[in-house]
Amino acid sequence: MSTTWAIVPARSGSKGYPGKNVATVAGVPLLAHSINFAKKLSFIDRVILSTDSADYASVGEQYGADVPFLRGAEASMDFSMEEDILEDFRVKCERENIPLPTNVLWLRPTHPLRDIQTFESAYKKFSTGQYSSVCVVTPEDPRVFFDQDGLLSPSIKNFEQRSMVRRQDCPPAYRIFGGEIFPFPRAFDPLFLGNRVAFELASKFCKFDIDYEEDLAYLNYLTATTGGAQRLSGLLHPD
Repeated sequence: MSTTWAIVPARSGSKGYPGKNVATVAGVPLLAHSINFAKKLSFIDRVILSTDSADYASVGEQYGADVPFLRGAEASMDFSMEEDILEDFRVKCERENIPLPTNVLWLRPTHPLRDIQTFESAYKKFSTGQYSSVCVVTPEDPRVFFDQDGLLSPSIKNFEQRSMVRRQDCPPAYRIFGGEIFPFPRAFDPLFLGNRVAFELASKFCKFDIDYEEDLAYLNYLTATTGGAQRLSGLLHPD
């Protein structure tokens, strides 16, 4: 029988914003928004919080997530990657005779704004079997510049011949990390998303990423205003 688990990765050691994953948005801990969202999806069989913190685990369990064990130190460092967390989870599940899921929905708590229908559509696309994974993405401005020896270097060639380029003259660009659906890897695999990564486009309002305390303060400000609350209606999941 095929199963899909939502995994919310929330380590406690953020250097830029200590305690970020349990800081509150609309009065609810940040990680709880992802847990609440996952519980609303029709295709999710179990919601898991992956954390290295007993305090975070307690918060997650309070909002309905399962925390079968704490994440190991090697999967909780600044440089630890998703594949390290997945491998830590796989090894611990096998050690404790916990059956592994068929698929995973990866939900980072730092992206609290999500639309249910977008994710339902993403899972439907993934279920066709035509893709190795499906990422939920948001639109991004393609006119990006890089630092090249202290000078601005455009990411697209059109800038080399013109003083300015309109966004509509560029190919569409997308930001990932809102959520990814993929088969649970049965071994350590840095390329666990596979080579046929499809996408489902979410609203531009869903691109909000909580990286610093100022980001969270601004989101709380928006939710406290009438206009902001209306625009974010159905995208924030405090319950």
